Amino acid sequence: MIMAVEGVINSDSNNLESPYGDSIYLSLRHQPKSKAAISSVNLIAADITARARTLSNHKEIVGAIVADLLRGQSLFPPQPCYRAMNNASFTGFHHGYKPFVAVRNGLVGKGYLRFVRGQQPFDDIPGKVSRFHSTDKLILLLSAAGITPASFSEHFGVRTDIPLVHNSVRLKTASTRGSWPKIHGKPMTVKPSAEVVQLEEEVHQINEFLRQQNFDGMLFDGLFRSFNEGDQRGFDWNKGGRLYAVGGGFQAIDKYKERPLIRINGEATVEVDICASHLTIFHALMKTPLPGSGDPYSTGEIGRNGVKLFCAITLGSGKIPSQWSPNAREDYLKDYNKRVRNGLPLSGETGDLPKDYPFRQVREIAIRHIPLLKSVEGSGITWADFQFLESQILIKSINNLITEGIPTLPLHDSLISRQSDSERVSQVIIRNFKDRMGERCYTKIK
Repeated sequence: MIMAVEGVINSDSNNLESPYGDSIYLSLRHQPKSKAAISSVNLIAADITARARTLSNHKEIVGAIVADLLRGQSLFPPQPCYRAMNNASFTGFHHGYKPFVAVRNGLVGKGYLRFVRGQQPFDDIPGKVSRFHSTDKLILLLSAAGITPASFSEHFGVRTDIPLVHNSVRLKTASTRGSWPKIHGKPMTVKPSAEVVQLEEEVHQINEFLRQQNFDGMLFDGLFRSFNEGDQRGFDWNKGGRLYAVGGGFQAIDKYKERPLIRINGEATVEVDICASHLTIFHALMKTPLPGSGDPYSTGEIGRNGVKLFCAITLGSGKIPSQWSPNAREDYLKDYNKRVRNGLPLSGETGDLPKDYPFRQVREIAIRHIPLLKSVEGSGITWADFQFLESQILIKSINNLITEGIPTLPLHDSLISRQSDSERVSQVIIRNFKDRMGERCYTKIK
């Protein structure tokens, strides 16, 4: 057990909604590159390290922590860092758990770092990861050497001698559904195999291409691919498989306010979205034409948001629901409040899901317009199958576009691209969907 030291706090009251809050990932992948940064890191390392033989190793870890803290301070508003603090999160990593804890405690003890210990989830209370805050002492020491948050990139750089992401292929057990809140799957050990090596290499190649691009309005700490239901019979790396941004990254920022500000290589971006992705995949698997002409959610009888939500719940749970769940009502209200804050159109909605979209009315309209929904239960096709097929289509599209020098960022059922590339991205997605599913999909550029 790690002993508490002065400055280590047991909990944090900020942002109950997210385990990350307003913080960035402590990636530990940067190193000092300027003379001033190297000298400052050496000074701090010597201050916290009593034993000469451990100084060399500690310098590297100190440099990585200081770099991430300064990177967080370079953002507006400034943000602390977060990282899971358990032994398993350092398995296979280039810094060991025990040396890292020793450096962390040394930085706290000397006043360079404030550490806020995370907490495990309990009942329906979400957990929080540990946070790392820079102190005035650290910022003043760096400033005296001419190092400021604004000049971060002049003094620190990303290491190129290590993969951008370790454990780039991850695996979880099946989630427990049928109760609220849903109990998410737990991490599993990924056993080495030829298939795992191939999957890891594919993610590594995507990360290596993307790390060479310039991003504004977001941080890029790499992607990893996460598979699900690894404890279920018949699992063969064919469940889930979406690409996720390390630390949430661009996928976790506000989709209304912040994501539209992302720029790739100085150019404004758009999202190229597969319309009704899972619903289109389901119809293709069942060899049934998708109703409508690209937007099956627009029925002309009730707002499309209600029909879209009903279809998402049906496909996600594997059966037609009997009512709006507490989770659905909560998520609907959260999204409504975000639209209100950003001054977006509300289409007569109030944030009250049962009031805006009476469940029985939505169910009747949705099933009448999309009758194949009645076949979801008993089909043997689950959300994990939809996600896998979708991920295969998008990953192939990302790789195809890389050969053309076109960078894209995965957003589950869409790709973020530069505006000038959007038509080409759409063409590649449509082609790969057709090749994989045997049916055409529709895309929307937004």
